[in-house]
Amino acid sequence: MANIYSENWYLRKHDDGSIFGPVPFSKLQEWARSAQISPHDMVSEDQVVWNKAPMIPELNMDYLVQVTDDVYYGPSTEQAVMEFYKLGEISSSTLVINCVTGDVRPLEDWHFFPAEARSAKKTDEDVTIESLHNRVRDLERNLLEYHRRFMSVEEQVRRLERRLQALEGGES
Repeated sequence: MANIYSENWYLRKHDDGSIFGPVPFSKLQEWARSAQISPHDMVSEDQVVWNKAPMIPELNMDYLVQVTDDVYYGPSTEQAVMEFYKLGEISSSTLVINCVTGDVRPLEDWHFFPAEARSAKKTDEDVTIESLHNRVRDLERNLLEYHRRFMSVEEQVRRLERRLQALEGGES
């Protein structure tokens, strides 16, 4: 059982190995609820022994999302699953599995799916279109960032070339 009273918890991100902490366990719970901890991220109290985040029961990363017939995401928290829904990455009919109880139901049948969302159900086509719009927006944002970096590197190359020319001119 995790020491949820400890103020010295660390999060190691799977994608780049960056480490965050020390933070209180309540901060880890907050990050898990807001989908900032992925199922592959690791947590530790001492930076020696690391556990996959979903293995800590108190983080409540109990839900597995069936993205396609053979692709699953998770386990993650109820709030993270709903965040995926709000972002249009899954629909109300997407199957969600509770890893603790083994229950398998469409998202709309889980207790955490809001009643007002049931009446405004998104179709799979709506979800696909919204997901594509989000992906395009993300790609455009990445392209702008890469362009900014390219321009910065290009300017640095010009400065180095001028410096090299100046140095070569001094050797003649």
